Amino acid sequence: MNWKVPLTASVVTAVQMTLGAVVVGTDAGFSCPDWPLCNGVLFPRLDGLVALELVHRGTALVVMALVGWFAVGALRQSTDGRLRRLAWGVVASVGVQVVVGGLIVLTHAPGITT
Repeated sequence: MNWKVPLTASVVTAVQMTLGAVVVGTDAGFSCPDWPLCNGVLFPRLDGLVALELVHRGTALVVMALVGWFAVGALRQSTDGRLRRLAWGVVASVGVQVVVGGLIVLTHAPGITT
C-alpha cells in the first residue's frame, strides 16, 4: 500500500478535527438544524456560520473517502492481520463519529457534551 493515502487521510483528519472545534465553539452546527440536509435543502445559501458548518461537513466527506480508500487498499493488499484489524477499526471509528455528529445536530446537544 502506498504511504500517501494514510498520510493524506491523517492530515485531512487533523484539519477536520480543528474545524470541528471551531464549529462547536461558534455553535455553527446549529445554523443547520437538520442533518444531513441544511435548513431542509442540500445546497443552502452560504453565509456566516452556515458556510463554516458546510465546510466542516464537506471535509468530513473527504475524510470518509480517504479512510475508505485506505481500508479497501489495506484489506485487498495485506495479509497482515494487524493491518486488516486497523483498517476495520479506522472505518468503525469514522462511522461512529459520523453518527455522533449527526445526533449532536439532531438533538441540539449543548456544546459541553460535544
